[in-house]
Amino acid sequence: MRLNNQRLDRFNGRVQLTVYDKAVEKTTLGQKGPRMAYRQYRSPLYTGQATVRQGRFRCEFVVPKDIDYRFGPGRVFAYALSADSLQVAAGTDDRLRVGGSAGETVVDTRPPQLRLFVNDTTFRAGGTVPGPDVTLIARLSDDSGINLAQYGIGHELTLQLNDSLPVVVNEQYQPDPDDSRRGTVRYRWSNLRPGAYTARLKAWDVYNNSAEATLSFIVSGKPGLVLEPASAAPNPFREQVSFRLRHNRAGEDLETELTIRDIAGRLLVQQRTLCESCGEWLDNLTWLTNQHTTYPLTPGLYLYQIRVRSKADQAEAIVTGKVLYVK
Repeated sequence: MRLNNQRLDRFNGRVQLTVYDKAVEKTTLGQKGPRMAYRQYRSPLYTGQATVRQGRFRCEFVVPKDIDYRFGPGRVFAYALSADSLQVAAGTDDRLRVGGSAGETVVDTRPPQLRLFVNDTTFRAGGTVPGPDVTLIARLSDDSGINLAQYGIGHELTLQLNDSLPVVVNEQYQPDPDDSRRGTVRYRWSNLRPGAYTARLKAWDVYNNSAEATLSFIVSGKPGLVLEPASAAPNPFREQVSFRLRHNRAGEDLETELTIRDIAGRLLVQQRTLCESCGEWLDNLTWLTNQHTTYPLTPGLYLYQIRVRSKADQAEAIVTGKVLYVK
């Protein structure tokens, strides 16, 4: 990171990088004037994030097979944001030379690993989610990296829902920070009707090994399970604390799971209960400090999480909070 040719050694944060193959020649349609030629960088070789420390960053990735093998200038685009969000930096570099192939290459015949979820990563295949808007979450990993180049034919990252036409989701893929081998796709479907669905994702790695994964889910016609913020009393507490929360699924059987962790993240308590034909309030959750605790309690803050799941359609929701233990 430089300003007036001086490195910004106090700049710390993250940089978003996109590395493009050589520009391709395009021509306008000429519908509102004479046809004009222009150049467009349209095939990304890599996109991802890197950590910036004292104005420096480092990024490593494997160039995919799907490139234009003729030598020519590619382009690097970078946009950085400081950790305190008070500084931004941006720039391009056209000095990158792209083309040819390495004399010695690694033999990689292993396809990518794919895991699919709906709405969050706790989703179980075949489960039910509230509609009408549904978000697919896909975790992808490969020892060499996921192919995002668009120079080859048929090697795009594609997503298909039931028998609809596949859509290209290259732009929805985001590699993990400082790791070109793993990343996430998030894709949102809007206005899905109640019913059964199957999502199918196909991905290629940079050596053109492919993999597919499918996930079945059911969209419910009911509104999603909604929880209001929970109350904990007494708070601070000594011997016990009870939790109470309101929901929008009165009359249904609801499974609840209460977990308590210390501020280091260690699990102290995990208890499950079933409320049959629940009213609009859940108030059957109590933590007794002399029971079900895996670590000795010391005065201080503890974190609770309450997960509620409807047995009618498997819809889930979570609320979290803090309680203070005193002696």
